[in-house]
Amino acid sequence: MPAINNPPADSGPWPSQRPHPRHAGDPELLHRVEVPHPDLPESLDGLTVMHFTDAHVRRGYDGADAEAPDAQATWWRGVLEAVSSVQVDLAVFTGDWCDELGQEASAARALCQLAGATRTRLGCFGVFGNHDNPTMRRLAREQVPICWVGRRTKLLRPDLRLLGMDFPEDPLGTMLDCGLVPAAEAEAAASASAGRRPLALDPFVITLAHSPSVLLHGAELGLPLIFAGHTHGGQVRVPLNPLSAVPFVGGAVSRWAQRTLGGVLAPNTSSDMPGFMASGVLGFRRTLCCVSRGLGDSVAELARANCPRQIALYRLVRANADQPLPDTSRPTRLIEF
Repeated sequence: MPAINNPPADSGPWPSQRPHPRHAGDPELLHRVEVPHPDLPESLDGLTVMHFTDAHVRRGYDGADAEAPDAQATWWRGVLEAVSSVQVDLAVFTGDWCDELGQEASAARALCQLAGATRTRLGCFGVFGNHDNPTMRRLAREQVPICWVGRRTKLLRPDLRLLGMDFPEDPLGTMLDCGLVPAAEAEAAASASAGRRPLALDPFVITLAHSPSVLLHGAELGLPLIFAGHTHGGQVRVPLNPLSAVPFVGGAVSRWAQRTLGGVLAPNTSSDMPGFMASGVLGFRRTLCCVSRGLGDSVAELARANCPRQIALYRLVRANADQPLPDTSRPTRLIEF
């Protein structure tokens, strides 16, 4: 995998965004990331993707509930304004739209507003997460102008295909259902050793999933690029750098924390991903997985610490063959955000 670095905040081909006063607590709500991929076709170099996930919409976001706090609707209007300020090639939605039972109608209306504010060239495509109950899924399919691709594949152009996986994800079963892996090769892939070469997929496949755990199976099956959420980035993250100030043992403890925990403690990621891999661009073999911190909060609204809300804006680029390749023989975080 190529070494990956974030571009400066004022660089790149992105149009400028107007800050919204409600985003004072989310200074990088629109977070721009350049993602080099070694297998990206030249024809897709520069493809821009807006990634929405884990909105956890509560009553009042859409402004239709007179009893909801005005701050919710004000914040949501700011989100819509920020989203409409940028045009991208593709918008992807990776699940958890409502927060609790009884909020499905509000979530569907807010999701309609979000999709309507999104300016794309290829369209809006999405999957559902673990919070999206049957009522939410039905309302979204009936009312929201998003193409829901759960357990389906969609050819967007001759060189680009989407593969969708609703929660709970079944990567191998989904690929078999979509005809992307011949049965004999799929059986071999499921039982082969860790060193097996991944299956070649043509055209380039972007996978939409809710949980980043799909990375482990996706790398075995040769899926080149995955967008996911679910973790909220940990939602509460405690930096461990202050450990270096502990007398006598601080330096050793700090180095251990950096090596094993990535320098941050995120106790709850709602997945089998460790805290330091709860957001960012992850790499495993030749597969990349972009994990967003998400747009909403679970458990309680605004229950975040050192982990601001996020709408990720990716620019895919073909990796430079001369760049050094970090070791991705095991899951590795390539970009931190």
